[in-house]
Amino acid sequence: MSGRRDPATSDDVDAGTPSGAAATWAAEPAIADDRIREATGRGWDEWRALLDDREAVFPGTATELRSRPESTSLRIAFPEGVALLSLEPATKGRTKVTIQHSKLSSPQAAERMKEFWTAWLTTLADA
Repeated sequence: MSGRRDPATSDDVDAGTPSGAAATWAAEPAIADDRIREATGRGWDEWRALLDDREAVFPGTATELRSRPESTSLRIAFPEGVALLSLEPATKGRTKVTIQHSKLSSPQAAERMKEFWTAWLTTLADA
């Protein structure tokens, strides 16, 4: 979501997608929706909606979406650096989550973000 809303309808002005409607994708995701749903329990539109609510996903952390919300890999700016998140189906109904966090200012910042992502992934696995 762009954050710009039509006050009369609560529609996302930039995306052109009414609230609650399926997303319009710039390109078809490389992995089929049913494979993502089978591996994660959620389809692409559900993952997009979840990640759009960044306050719920990253509580207490200011973030800014830097990629198109319909992208299969999301680029999210943090107070320190930028993270690229990707989801791929793996074997046995599992999901591979890849996180690359770049533009960190120091080795200490890298260690803090490593701890952050470890805790975040643990919480996600327990959900």
